[in-house]
Amino acid sequence: LTYNDVVWAYFDRSLKSPVVFPDEALSRGLVVDQEDGATYWVRLNPSRRGWVGTFEGVEEMMWAGQGPWVLMKTGEGLQWVKIGEVAEGENGVAEVREWPFGVRFDQIVAEPEGAAANEGERVIFLTTADLLSLESSGGVPSTLEVVKNLLNGKIEGDKAKSMKSISLVEYTPSENRYRVLHTFDASLGLTEENAKLAYDGERWLVGNGEGAWEIEW
Repeated sequence: LTYNDVVWAYFDRSLKSPVVFPDEALSRGLVVDQEDGATYWVRLNPSRRGWVGTFEGVEEMMWAGQGPWVLMKTGEGLQWVKIGEVAEGENGVAEVREWPFGVRFDQIVAEPEGAAANEGERVIFLTTADLLSLESSGGVPSTLEVVKNLLNGKIEGDKAKSMKSISLVEYTPSENRYRVLHTFDASLGLTEENAKLAYDGERWLVGNGEGAWEIEW
């Protein structure tokens, strides 16, 4: 397998329609044969590869820092997949975790390694889902079950009423926990359609095509 004019790994079969999804450092990646969904992990130095599983219809993929988790978008939605690096020739077991959000990839940023004390495990994303109950909980991270209950409208009261404001949410894949960092006032004009999130190496920025705001916490 050659990517960016560099040989990453050797395969004992011909890949008919391979697509490489590398990490930000271009040191490892997932290879998906879109012909049959066969998925492998590869590492550049030293060159290694391993079997992950079968994932059909992969459209986009993002690594969560230097950890083992990747966010995978298929025709069925978004899911987190944990990559287990095993010895060459062995079968790896991929843990698959549902992600109950329908955000675009330009509304998600994986924190670079060393950007904070947790060494790049956080993922920051924008959503219009009503998660204000998490924000008002004193910053305590919440589990997937709590988030799903909010999204399904199972929590009653003023905190669960429908809101259209854009919220900035932190997700930590290693803990599978969520925390609302900030909810933007509707007067800023940020909507589900125009809001974008970016990290320029020093600052977190949210923009809508007309203006941009720096995020501090």
